[in-house]
Amino acid sequence: MDSLESADGVEIAYERYGEGRPLVLVHGSNDFKSTWQPIRPLLEDDFELFAMDRRGRGASGDADGYVFDREVEDVLAVIEAAKEASDDEQVALWGHSFGGVCALEAARRTDAVAELILHEPPVLLEPHREAHTEMAAQLTAQASEDSDEAALKWFLREGLGLPEPMIANMPMWDQRVGFADATRRELDAVMMYRPPETPKLGAETLVLWGSESPAHLRETADELADRIADSEVRRLDGRGHLAHALAPDAVADEVLDFLG
Repeated sequence: MDSLESADGVEIAYERYGEGRPLVLVHGSNDFKSTWQPIRPLLEDDFELFAMDRRGRGASGDADGYVFDREVEDVLAVIEAAKEASDDEQVALWGHSFGGVCALEAARRTDAVAELILHEPPVLLEPHREAHTEMAAQLTAQASEDSDEAALKWFLREGLGLPEPMIANMPMWDQRVGFADATRRELDAVMMYRPPETPKLGAETLVLWGSESPAHLRETADELADRIADSEVRRLDGRGHLAHALAPDAVADEVLDFLG
């Protein structure tokens, strides 16, 4: 495992796999860099993967206060590390869920991203903001009245649409419960974030969404793709929010086709 120091001095851990063009992977809320393990064997023959632990999770450090821009700087730091390690001027960047919001902002701030993949980033449309506020409040109430574990189960079920058997068998459960505060602060960051009306990106962009994912994620993905000039959107039929981990072959087919 490798690590680097981000702009504010926080240590960010990442792992490298495979050979080829650099592809930086940014995981979502309530997850770790290990979320990419199911799809890793399908990508590492063509790409050198740089899978990071976002701050506050896994092997990465954290700061006393949370600022969304620090998350973006973390992604930019890993992009620079990937460029230096591979001697490439540009990288591909893939963000899942909240990691997609971080990836989108990072791609807006650098010309080092040639291709950008956004898998159901929760860049809320205005009609969804009231429901998101209610969900965040309910999550906090669940944690206060019951436990962080009960609140997490509720969020995965109601917020991400995951079925009970999947939640019951989710790996690294204790660690996920342990960073409940990080999950809640990301929900607040989602509420504060406003995507640009016309994001200016130098990267070709692929937006992915699953037909079984919650409606607000599907609708947001379509709207975001409409706003980005050089973009396309692809639907993953019969797949939900964790398709990259649960249906890696189907997702890898779309990603490899997009990346050429």
